[in-house]
Amino acid sequence: METRVPVNFADFLDAFDWVSATADSENSTYHCRSTVATLFASSSIDIDDDLPGDIDDGNLYVPVPNKIEFNLGKNFATKFAVEHRPNSYDEVCRFFRKSGA
Repeated sequence: METRVPVNFADFLDAFDWVSATADSENSTYHCRSTVATLFASSSIDIDDDLPGDIDDGNLYVPVPNKIEFNLGKNFATKFAVEHRPNSYDEVCRFFRKSGA
């Protein structure tokens, strides 16, 4: 059973933005389950955080997913519109017809 990790929303948002800022998993962040500290890492930028050797231990650290891993794209938005805002479905679909949606 997974243990929930209390995280300040602003800290999580910073971590999420960091992870999602680059392609190809260049940036990563982890939340420490015991200290609730956020650890930042990058394969392309030298930063001060040194990741511990056991960073891959899911019992100790929780990796923060990037925007792609959250799967918050068109399918999610249109499904949400169908279930919660059926009168807005066509408008939601129009958002995704634009470049960069």
